[in-house]
Amino acid sequence: MAGFSDRTLSIFDPHHIVTIEYPDVELCGGWDDGEYVLDSDKLALPGIEDSEQRFEPRPLIQDRAVEAHSELSSLAENPFFSTLPAPTLTKREVMGLLENVNRFGDGDGLVRDMALVTKTYGRSTLSCVSLSGERSSGHSESIEVDEVPMMIFHLSAVLKHRNPSGEIEVDMKYEQLRSLMRGTTDRAVRHMELQLQVGGLNKTTSVWKAPRTPDYASELHNITRPIDTSQMPASDRDCIVCADDLAGIGMEPLTLHCNEKHIICKSCLLKVLASKFPDDATCPYCRQAIFTERKSLDRLKFFVIDGAFLADPQYDAWENFIRSCADLDKVLAGHNDEKVHVDEKLMLRIWEHLIEGMLLESEDSTPLGLQPARMPECAILLQSIGAALHSLDGANVPVRSLYRLLLEDIARHFARIMLGSSVVHTLSPDDQDVLIHQPQESLALIGFRPGFVEFFERMVSRMLQFVQLRVCNGCCWGGFNAERGWHGHGLRMHYRPRSAGEEEKEQKKSALQKRKPRSRKA
Repeated sequence: MAGFSDRTLSIFDPHHIVTIEYPDVELCGGWDDGEYVLDSDKLALPGIEDSEQRFEPRPLIQDRAVEAHSELSSLAENPFFSTLPAPTLTKREVMGLLENVNRFGDGDGLVRDMALVTKTYGRSTLSCVSLSGERSSGHSESIEVDEVPMMIFHLSAVLKHRNPSGEIEVDMKYEQLRSLMRGTTDRAVRHMELQLQVGGLNKTTSVWKAPRTPDYASELHNITRPIDTSQMPASDRDCIVCADDLAGIGMEPLTLHCNEKHIICKSCLLKVLASKFPDDATCPYCRQAIFTERKSLDRLKFFVIDGAFLADPQYDAWENFIRSCADLDKVLAGHNDEKVHVDEKLMLRIWEHLIEGMLLESEDSTPLGLQPARMPECAILLQSIGAALHSLDGANVPVRSLYRLLLEDIARHFARIMLGSSVVHTLSPDDQDVLIHQPQESLALIGFRPGFVEFFERMVSRMLQFVQLRVCNGCCWGGFNAERGWHGHGLRMHYRPRSAGEEEKEQKKSALQKRKPRSRKA
């Protein structure tokens, strides 16, 4: 576990996955008269590395519905872990190694314990917290062992420090944990913030660069108009926010569209808007929504102008891609009852486009070994989706049902590979029976890297929502020379549906290909 996860390691070979949870707020406590008492005041978080030169990693979209469904707001999709090759040991060998392992020790004891458990095929969770203490120390609190032969461990590490700057003084042996604790990547920051939320605490207190907010100034002409306050009584000329005289030098008084008597200075209005999502911005007087026109809301929340999603220079290429998926994430495919036409070639083209977008993520955002789109399982995933779409090509199916069918076929495909792998003998006969007869229930038996199942569920959902939402019957953007009229409305790709004649021609061609006998090798 000295470095980051080996993304080239096959999950169908003996391996051990170590998942790190930091900070685990539940470790901020102790036993008092037989009752465990949580004391979150002891929690001490190191400062985020270079936070003043970085933007806070989330939110990327100024829309609560999209943000709630975003992968950036899901702890399951922001894990920290290492995947290590591991010999397959017998139950007797493992239990012999674990004798007398439940002990307190120093930081080196934690290193020894981790080296021990990672010798097995299975997975472990390392839960960590850093606490304020009188002296610097680190120890492995406990190890719990679940079932064998698929060994599942749970380790707890409590790290104490006294450095006023908040720097952890323990010599951390694991690059993953060190990177996570210091927040060196955006993934690390998201993981910590989501862990704190699970523990009922607020986000980290780091100081970031000025937040990236929508260009509210460009929308003021739609919601306000300038007003001359020089003739108003002095008692009515105070800005409701800063209380300065609106007739003063340099003041830019504006009246809001909800009521001409609702007057505020331009500077204060922009500050009020910058502190809220566009949907939440309200008049300081009457609390009526400030932005009511769909065109303005689309521009502010999604940077959609005249139907085109444009790249916002405040964000990098991957962040703009994630922002461009806002329309696909607002409603997940598992909740969509509309019907779609299954077009194998089109859907595979969409899948390719979505994976290309995910590969834009930089190592500063998420370590490469933790990015699902770069894992070898993605090639298997494409095979399973291609086979499933081929069998359903030409059908009209409700999105919700198609989503479920594709996920079941993916599980079935991975289960078949698991049954033929070198690690299948580590499963009990009952578990092997589940792989054979209940593949949709087998995902927990396959040693997926953390977050990968959630990743392919999200990608399948986006693919199906794309088919329904990104259809274009003709527009000023052109680009219909490409196959299926694949073209962009800004950064958002769209497609042109086939005409009835094209559809009939394609169906005949497909039928001929299916009837054509395959040539056999001599």
